Amino acid sequence: MLNQFELIPDGEYPSLGPVFDVVVDGESLLSKVTEFELRYSDSINGSYVPGLNTVGLNRSMLETPGRIFPLVCGCGEWQCWVLSVEVSFCEDFVYWNQWSNPNRDDKSKKADGLYWSYKEFPALVFDKKDYLRKVQAAIELLT
Repeated sequence: MLNQFELIPDGEYPSLGPVFDVVVDGESLLSKVTEFELRYSDSINGSYVPGLNTVGLNRSMLETPGRIFPLVCGCGEWQCWVLSVEVSFCEDFVYWNQWSNPNRDDKSKKADGLYWSYKEFPALVFDKKDYLRKVQAAIELLT
């Protein structure tokens, strides 16, 4: 089953400029991540804000795999706390998978509760034509 993809303008972020909220199947990606991260923490789960800017949008349109950061830290320093995803293209589909929070990637910290695995966070699969059309429309909003 294909996921539905939307981009909603979400104001400006310091150092990133205009950003977009990613909506998947009618629900904010942030809501989905917040719920998923409850298994690790009920105090810092979902501590992100939308952070997909023009650099991420342009990168997600390339026909080569690459990582983007759809969610970043709300403190104003985007690198402080991010969620990244690998974007890849295959025939008529766009895949978002291999989710990661670099602050929680160290498996040696698992005993301390500081390793968060996103292997069970679902991959997202979008119709390529629809996806590219919506990304292009978002970029055009900014030009």
